[in-house]
Amino acid sequence: FVNSPICCPSRSTILTGKYAHNTGVVNNSIDGNCSSESWQKYHEPFSVAALLKNEKDYVTFYAGKYLNQKHWIVDMPPTHLPANITILDNIQKHRLQSLLAVDEMMEKVVKKLEQLNLLENTYILFTSDNGFHIGQFTQPWDKRQPYDTDIRVPLFVSGPNIPRKNVESYPVSSVDLAPTILDLAGVNIPQYMDGKSFKKVLFSTNQAIFKKHLFVEYWGEGQKATVDTSCPWSYDGNVAVSPSCTSKTTPTRTK
Repeated sequence: FVNSPICCPSRSTILTGKYAHNTGVVNNSIDGNCSSESWQKYHEPFSVAALLKNEKDYVTFYAGKYLNQKHWIVDMPPTHLPANITILDNIQKHRLQSLLAVDEMMEKVVKKLEQLNLLENTYILFTSDNGFHIGQFTQPWDKRQPYDTDIRVPLFVSGPNIPRKNVESYPVSSVDLAPTILDLAGVNIPQYMDGKSFKKVLFSTNQAIFKKHLFVEYWGEGQKATVDTSCPWSYDGNVAVSPSCTSKTTPTRTK
């Protein structure tokens, strides 16, 4: 599961092992602390990649989209579905087409590891930062909601000492990924991390459930410092405004 079903807060949780209310990343805007100066100063130096590099001298890097890029915020009331269901079908079709590129990338990574004789000594974790709903619960298409469609994501893990083709039903979430990766690498898990390592669950088929509850939070897109009261959504320079919002007024900053 994910702890925040939206891009930047979820990715921040994956990188730090901390919930959104502890990273302060509440949405996809800079004012929402997404890759803000505060994030770069107080959280990025303690991300899982930085700890692997500093503690075990790993060569670490990010490929592709990091925390976030410009997002379009669209005005979609939760009770309105498009009159033509074909719109939803096309969105799903395009999502599946995009996933083909992910499949091709994973194939190339695995084959390269095989070529270098590193596959049997490499842990691979495959998951996502959020789910997506397309028409469920009379909602058009988006994420952010506390339903299975938005918070349940795949998690595949392979590597040394992990039983092949084993399926576990233990409830884990994004906040547990960073401490688990550190545990697999032999790095001490910092006490400030909210998540728990599920390394033992990966190595054995007889482990007791170590967690029975999951925490999910979403703080919304609004920030007092960036609210334009004439628009249905707030915005800042990092987020594109809904085309339906035609206001040209400057957001009012409140003290």
